[in-house]
Amino acid sequence: MQTDCPVVLELMGHIPGSYDLEGKLHFHLADYNIRGEWFRYEGDAKMIADAIAESNIQVVKNFIERAGGNNYAASFEDKLAAIAAS
Repeated sequence: MQTDCPVVLELMGHIPGSYDLEGKLHFHLADYNIRGEWFRYEGDAKMIADAIAESNIQVVKNFIERAGGNNYAASFEDKLAAIAAS
């Protein structure tokens, strides 16, 4: 991430997770994605960033469940079908 940013970055927080959790967050926060690992700091993306800064994994887990649960692959298929239909 540092190589994509002109200013020095500082780690503000972290949570335990996996590539699967990261994929779910990227999927459910896609509307806020600027590019790659960069997201606009607003709405749900702000809530998740703040929770990570506080190491509050429960907020992240609740968001994943509320946003479509652990079955984001089915949601992805639904979005692809909607794009194909338009």
